[in-house]
Parts: sequence; C-alpha cells; structure tokens
Amino acid sequence: MKRLLVRLMYAAAILLTGCTMIVSGCEMNGRVVDRETGAPIPGALVIAEWKGDVGGPVQSSSVCFHLEVVTTDADGRYHIPGWARRPATDWEGGFFGVRNVEVTRKLYKAGHSVMLYDANDPSTISMTPARGTSLERLEQLSLVGTPGCGAADGSLWKETLAWQAVCDEVQAYAEAKTTYKAFGDQSFVDLINDHFNAIERKLQADHRGSPSSSVGRCLLR
Repeated sequence: MKRLLVRLMYAAAILLTGCTMIVSGCEMNGRVVDRETGAPIPGALVIAEWKGDVGGPVQSSSVCFHLEVVTTDADGRYHIPGWARRPATDWEGGFFGVRNVEVTRKLYKAGHSVMLYDANDPSTISMTPARGTSLERLEQLSLVGTPGCGAADGSLWKETLAWQAVCDEVQAYAEAKTTYKAFGDQSFVDLINDHFNAIERKLQADHRGSPSSSVGRCLLR
C-alpha cells in the first residue's frame, strides 16, 4: 500500500533535454489539473531536477546538478526556465564528461497526490485528493525533498520551499510530533528540520547564501 501511494504521488516524468550545452535542460511549460474534474490546480509546486551521469561506462555516479521549484498560477500553469552551464569541476569534465543528462519533474500540493501523466501531453499532470491514514500521508511527504540536488551551483536552497510547504500542511497532523521508526526514530517535524539543517550547513560550507536570511525551521503552532 505504501509503495503504491508513493508511486502515485511521486511518479516522475522524464524529459530528455534537446539543448546542446554539456549540462543543460530546455525550458518547460505545462499545466496541473484535477484528475476527476479537469479543473486547474493553482499553488502546486513543480520540482524539476537536472540529473546526469559522471564518469565512464564501467564506473559512473549519478549527480543532480540543478534544482528549480516553481508554483502553478491560477490556471494551473507552470513555467520552468531553461538552464545550462559548463562543468564546474574537473571531476565533471573528465574524459567521458557528463552523460545522459535529463530533467525530471515531481509535484507537491497540500492534500493531493500525483495520479497520472497524460501520454498524449506529458506537460499536463493530473492530481487527486490524497487518501489513506495520516501516517501514510506523512510517509508520502517524507519523499518530497531532493537531498543534495543543486549543491554544486547553489540552487540547493530552493528545496526549502518544498519543505516549508510540507511544514504548513502537517500543522493539522498530531502524528507529526510523534516519534516513528520510519523517520529514523524521530518525529516528522524533526525530519523536516534535519533537512533544513543539512541545507544550511551545505550553503554555509560553500559560502552560498539564500535569498532569505535564514533557511528556515518547522515549528508546529
């Protein structure tokens, strides 16, 4: 059940980039709608990750180079700007360079789950109200973030937008303050703050600031 719910909520649509830079992704436009009514869903977060393989065909590692988090407008439409850069370090620009660059998307909307990507129009994503227990919902929400994505170019801070939105949703869940083994023997709120702390440490270590003075914290009201 948990695996099915997670797959429904976070199934990623993978779009191979047609741009020519070595690490790149073309802009994307699309729409998020209600699966049952077809009505637009405003205020959904569309999380886009630029990923690729670094190294040779025998031994390589997957790297998430860049992160974008955008919000759908009143008509449920979103725009993800294009992005490109040359390799930032020697290990990125080795003999084989960066290969298999792709852009993936996933969504977050309070009280909703991802249901379907339109086979005829991959830019359109439909969602349905989340169902199941509060704990199952928290387990879904634990996968919203993109740990470490964008660390190399400073876009890592954008992950805090997703975690702050999740923090706002779980204000209604008493279970968010309860310790669970699924969250590393801590509460879900502690899990969110672990992500905030990790992002802040990385930004400070790389001397990269965020648009705000503080990365943020999740406090239940």
